[in-house]
Amino acid sequence: MEEIKKVLEMLEKGKISSEEAERLIKAIKKARKSVRVKPQTVTGILSDMGHFVSSIVSTGVKSAMHYGRKGKMKGEAQIPYYEEIFINAVASNMEIYQEKREDIYVEYNGLFKYDGNEINIKGGRFEIYVPEKISLNMRLLGANAEIEGNFEKVDVKLKGAGLEADIDFKNLFIDINSGNAEVEVPEGDLSVEISENLSSINLPEGFREIDGKYIYGENPERFIRVSINMGGFELSFKNREVKNEGRN
Repeated sequence: MEEIKKVLEMLEKGKISSEEAERLIKAIKKARKSVRVKPQTVTGILSDMGHFVSSIVSTGVKSAMHYGRKGKMKGEAQIPYYEEIFINAVASNMEIYQEKREDIYVEYNGLFKYDGNEINIKGGRFEIYVPEKISLNMRLLGANAEIEGNFEKVDVKLKGAGLEADIDFKNLFIDINSGNAEVEVPEGDLSVEISENLSSINLPEGFREIDGKYIYGENPERFIRVSINMGGFELSFKNREVKNEGRN
């Protein structure tokens, strides 16, 4: 695989660390595995996928080179309270937890900077502790994120990335391009709207399809909108099993 070869060459020349190389290779493999193709579209999809994976490697390698030149940055930061925060993550591992607090606290081991309510991270590992009931916007490129908490709104865009979430919310928006998202929520009334292409969608038992939406319960006040291209989305209720809705 040409993309992995490039990463290994960078590692051999000492331009990236073994940890960065491992993270990039995992991102490439995950992007490849998430693709589900039909025979008549193989050529076009492989072409598109090649360009996409190359972009991940290019971005991730540039980040890793910068990371190597600057040295590992490790520390902590306190950010003032905002009702909504924006997080851009590239080739990194991130965990977000909610606490009863009045500010945003970050522990970082990688490239980190913020400007107001916008946080940018590259490479390394990050733990972010946020106040309750805020809104969260995330853009993940070749990154993995875990989220726990109760939010007003969550808006996530994934590109060759992975998301695991144990959350509650009023509105959840997920846009997946060759990535995977697993979301666990408290059982209750819920409306789900799905737009997908060559993807896998799994929902808990009990949803009814009404006017193009999947409805659970009688008067849903929580809403999920999922747009997914060549990836996977799984929704589960806590302590409940999920079933495949046949959208492959």
